Amino acid sequence: MNSIETYALMARCLNGEGSPEESRYLSELLFSDPVLLNDYQLLKENLALSISLGEDDKSIYTEEHLQIKFDSITKKLKDEGAL
Repeated sequence: MNSIETYALMARCLNGEGSPEESRYLSELLFSDPVLLNDYQLLKENLALSISLGEDDKSIYTEEHLQIKFDSITKKLKDEGAL
C-alpha cells in the first residue's frame, strides 16, 4: 500500500466509511509504525478542526486533497525536526 492509499484509508476510517476489515488493517498499520500513528493523529485533529469550522463537505477526501494534507503534515513535521 503506497502513502496515498494509506492516507485515503485513514480518511475513510476517520469518516466512518471504512469496512471492519479496513479498520483492523489500519489499526495494525498504526500499531506497527509510530510515525504513521503520529500522522494519523494529526489528520484526525485536522479533520476535527475542519468539522468544527463547518467544513464537513465529504468531497474534500479526493486524492488531490489528501496529497495536499499529507504534504502539509510532512512539512510541519520536518519544520519541527520530527522527520
